[in-house]
Amino acid sequence: MLNLKIAILIIQCFWTSSIFCQSDLLNQESVYLFWQNGSRITFNDYKVQNTGVHAELALWTVLDLPQNISELRPNLMKFYIAPVCVRQMSRAEINDSILIAVDNIYFDILELSARSARAKLNSLPDSLMSTTELSKKFMFIVQEMHENRLRMNRKFYNEMFRNKKENTLKKWQKMLTDDLNFTAKWSTQLVDCQRFLQNIPIESGYQEDVHSNAILLDINEQVLSRNIWHAEFCQI
Repeated sequence: MLNLKIAILIIQCFWTSSIFCQSDLLNQESVYLFWQNGSRITFNDYKVQNTGVHAELALWTVLDLPQNISELRPNLMKFYIAPVCVRQMSRAEINDSILIAVDNIYFDILELSARSARAKLNSLPDSLMSTTELSKKFMFIVQEMHENRLRMNRKFYNEMFRNKKENTLKKWQKMLTDDLNFTAKWSTQLVDCQRFLQNIPIESGYQEDVHSNAILLDINEQVLSRNIWHAEFCQI
């Protein structure tokens, strides 16, 4: 995990300087590259010199609920989703612009999948009142998010590498850009990333829902901790 001193420094910067924009703050982070508007994986983000080009991508999710059960209702739950590139685990031998562009496609797919989940979570009906119901619904939506991510990953991979369709990269870049512009309302926020770095509830009077575990759907993937999904191989 992130060195404690770095985490504390980042959190202090967040609370003490309101003039920091999201990209200014997160670009100081040396271990992780969080998805944010305009963020791109570059050759400098691959910290391990090794054969090939491979960005290690992760998708973090957590649900925080009020400690006071009597206050429980959907609009009081706090959920956080953070697509991230793990720089210290990303490897590259050469500055291959095509393969780096491919990794950015996967990165954007993570963000688009996360936005779809946020939209669904924000529209949960008020009839969901119990912690069990909210926890199950959260896990169901997170699972749908990963299934959607895998479906897009596989479609892109098949077109790009197996079928080798012409202009696949440009087509997907444009399609994802259009979709991300259309869903900007649900984009990853600084607070999503902060919750990941802080690793405890941000809001007072809240506790992490320990029943909301990460979802593992593919043999090429793994769960690094209870709430962190991690792609061992993007090209699946």
